[in-house]
Amino acid sequence: MHARQQRLLLLLAVVLGGLAALITWVEPPDPAEAGLENLVDVSEDQLSDLVLETDQGRLVAERTDGGWLLVEPRKARADDQAIQGIVGLLDRLRTGPVLEGLDPAIYGLSEPQARLTLNRTSGPSVTLLVGTKAPVGFRTYVQLDDGGIRLAEGDPMTTLGRPHELLRDRTVHLFAQSAVTGLQWQEQAEAWEVHRRENGWFLKDGRRASTPRVDGVLAALAALRFETFQDDLQSDEIQGLGLTPPQATLTVNGPGGEATLAIGGERAGGVVVRAPDGTVGTLGDVTGLVAPSSELLEDRVLPVRLSDVLSISVTLGDTRLQLTAKDGEWFRNGEAGPAAQTHAVDLLTQLVADRSRVWPTGTATGDHLEVSAGSGVLQVVLVEPVEGGRLAWSDGEPAFLIPGDSMVILGSVAGSDSTQD
Repeated sequence: MHARQQRLLLLLAVVLGGLAALITWVEPPDPAEAGLENLVDVSEDQLSDLVLETDQGRLVAERTDGGWLLVEPRKARADDQAIQGIVGLLDRLRTGPVLEGLDPAIYGLSEPQARLTLNRTSGPSVTLLVGTKAPVGFRTYVQLDDGGIRLAEGDPMTTLGRPHELLRDRTVHLFAQSAVTGLQWQEQAEAWEVHRRENGWFLKDGRRASTPRVDGVLAALAALRFETFQDDLQSDEIQGLGLTPPQATLTVNGPGGEATLAIGGERAGGVVVRAPDGTVGTLGDVTGLVAPSSELLEDRVLPVRLSDVLSISVTLGDTRLQLTAKDGEWFRNGEAGPAAQTHAVDLLTQLVADRSRVWPTGTATGDHLEVSAGSGVLQVVLVEPVEGGRLAWSDGEPAFLIPGDSMVILGSVAGSDSTQD
């Protein structure tokens, strides 16, 4: 063997020996050999607040009846799920026994990567320090309160090291859709207002609005999430972004009063908005909120779901039709058969209403449609024919037009040859 090869082998042996010594010195015994245990038992309902300190700075969150609230570095709603994940991390953290005689500085605990303090409403607080990762295995050095150093499973920094901005709630407006009583849209080119009644949504002038379409606007509002926050804008910058005054507003009415979303111009690849709580940020898209009043109008004569219907009756001149649902089966004038359900579907889906204009009420003729459903009874009264169809109205709604094609369908379903166009 050449002298050079001998020197290389000797050097390799020294390096391997040094690594072995280093691992023996830095890596204490495997905690799995002694068994793992939960570090501490703590639950969210025990807490008043938490403090998280990382290289990003200090974050303080308080628990309120309405969820978690960030108070540092700025006041804002917290992402409840994210904060719950932080609390749950400590509650689930499993560690080995205390490792005696170790210097915290060597294991990153004199200047920890993270310091998490959970303050209880009663009883002592809990503080977790997160140090460096162990050189072998997916484990991390941690220290609880003034206790000794332990090896914990996993890497707590996966949760604790997230950017603090991600712990902020990005919901633009938090509200219960079922509690909304009114909705108004205002912009230069379009304005509308709808209000909820016991039997559906109606425009300000009394015309019936489409419940699915109004609910769609509310669902779009509930789904909005900020892409960016624009907390540090100066007043002159906000004015230049079309928020003073806003280019458009959407106002929600409910038990707590009015809440208005202001929509401005473009910034940072999105649309600038000011949430009802005053938060300014950007959204990727607001088209789900934009609905011309003409598209909000109900376009069915009988706006009831088939699954809710108990019976439908039709009176056209001398013709009487009764469709009844019982135990999942439909009957036409007391006779069972597949045509009964088909006729019910036709009446609910094929009879088109034109509510684009308000007509004079007119004089009732005795012809009418009536739907009995779980939510109550809807009656549509037919009045005199006009050019293009026949007028009709229901309680609390101005007269609207049933076009001639729909009257043909109605006459066909009822078994009447009197289509009255």
